[in-house]
Amino acid sequence: NCELECLTNFTLHYCGCVRFSMLRTPRTAVCETNQIMCMLKAEESLLEMDVVTQGNSEPNFRAKCNCLPACTSVQYDLEVTQTELEWYRYWETFAEDLSKLEG
Repeated sequence: NCELECLTNFTLHYCGCVRFSMLRTPRTAVCETNQIMCMLKAEESLLEMDVVTQGNSEPNFRAKCNCLPACTSVQYDLEVTQTELEWYRYWETFAEDLSKLEG
C-alpha cells in the first residue's frame, strides 16, 4: 500500500537500505542488524512529520507521498461536555427503591 511504500522510500533515503520485509528491487540494499536503530529512527521521523505537517505549511517527505486515507481508516470527531451531577438526588431515589425490597 501507499503508506508502506512511503515508509520504504523514506527508510532507503534515511538509512541507505530497507527492511527485509519491505518491498524492494533486486538492487536495493537490505539493512543489516547493526542498522536496526536507523530503521526505527526513520519510522519515528516519518511519523513525526505527520504532526509537523499539520502545523506547518512547508512540504516534507511525508507530504510528497500523497497517500489517500485507507478504506479501513476510521476518524471520529470528538466533543467533550460536562455538567454537574446531582448525586444526592440519585442516592435518595436509589435508597428509597432499596427500602422497598427489604420488606
